[in-house]
Amino acid sequence: MESQQPGGGGAKPEASSAGMGVPTARRLGRTYPKPPAFLPRFVMLLLKPESWAAAAQYPFWVTLLPLVLAVVIASGAVAISMKSRFFGFVESFTKEYDKHYPVLQVNSDGEVTAAKGAVQPFDFDFNGTPFVVDTTGKTSFEAVKGDTATLITKDKVYQRVMGQALPEQNLRDAYLYSVPMPGSVFVPSKGEAETVIDGAHIAGWVAEHRTALGTAVVIAAFLAKFLAESIWVAVMAFLLRPTIMIGAAIGERRLVMPKRALYRIAAALLVPVVVFAGVMQAFGYSMGALVGPENGLILWYFACAAMGLWAGHLAQQMYMPPKSQGPRAS
Repeated sequence: MESQQPGGGGAKPEASSAGMGVPTARRLGRTYPKPPAFLPRFVMLLLKPESWAAAAQYPFWVTLLPLVLAVVIASGAVAISMKSRFFGFVESFTKEYDKHYPVLQVNSDGEVTAAKGAVQPFDFDFNGTPFVVDTTGKTSFEAVKGDTATLITKDKVYQRVMGQALPEQNLRDAYLYSVPMPGSVFVPSKGEAETVIDGAHIAGWVAEHRTALGTAVVIAAFLAKFLAESIWVAVMAFLLRPTIMIGAAIGERRLVMPKRALYRIAAALLVPVVVFAGVMQAFGYSMGALVGPENGLILWYFACAAMGLWAGHLAQQMYMPPKSQGPRAS
C-alpha cells in the first residue's frame, strides 16, 4: 500500500526508496497555485464536485469566502421568506381575532381589562409559544408551560425565555419576547383614551408600521439564521474531517492529507449544502419541518458524510500519481 500527502503546502516532495513523497526540509515557506476568480469558483463549488477536492491546494480563506457568501445567501432567502410569512400570519390572525378572542382595553397605567363576560384565561398561542391573558389574576405563571411563554394579568407581565423566568414587569416596561415587540406599543400616553385591542386595531397598527415591522423581521431573521448556520458549519466541518480522510484511504493506495487540507475540503463541500438547505427552507421545505429538528440534524450529517467520502475519493484520484510513475511534484 502506498501513501502520499497532497502538495498544497508549498514543499516539493522528493522520491524516497519506499516510493513515498517526502517533503524536502529546505523549503519552509508555503506557496499555493493561483485559484480561479471568486464568482467562478463559487459557481464551481455549487456545481462541480471535483472543485471540493481541489480546495485542498488553496489557502483556507479562498474557500472560506465562498462559504460565507453561501451562508449570506441562505440567511437572506430565509429572512425574506420569514417576512412574507409574518405578514401572512398577521393578516390571518387579525381576520380571526374577533371570532376567537375578547376585546381588550389598555389604559395609560398599563392596566389591561377584558370585555365584560369574556372567558378567561385565553391563549393566543403564537406558533406553539404560549401567550396567555388572564386579567382576573387566577392563573399562576407556573401553570403556563413552555421554555418561552408569556402571562399577562391586569397589571403585570410574566415571561419565561429559554427556560429562564424574567422579573415581573408592567406592560409599558416589558419587551414581549413571544410576539416579539415592546409592550409600550399597546399603552397609550398619559391623558389619551384607552387602547382598544381587537382585530381592526391590530390590522390598522400593522398597516401603519408595515415598513418598520418588515425591516425588523428581516434583520432579526437574517441575524438568527446567520448565527445558527455559522455554528452548524463549524461543527459540521469538524465532524466531516474523518469521513473525508476515510474516503481518501479507500482502495489499494492510501492518500494521507494534513488536517488543514481536510478542513479546506469540508468547507468546500458545505457551500452547496448551505445554499440548498437555505433555499429549501425559504420555500417551506426544511428538513427540520419535515422530520423534526433533531432528526433533521442527523439526516443532514449523514448526507454530508456521504459527500465527504466522495470528496475524499476525488482527492485521492486527483493527488495520487499514476501507479507506474513516481510521486508527482506539487
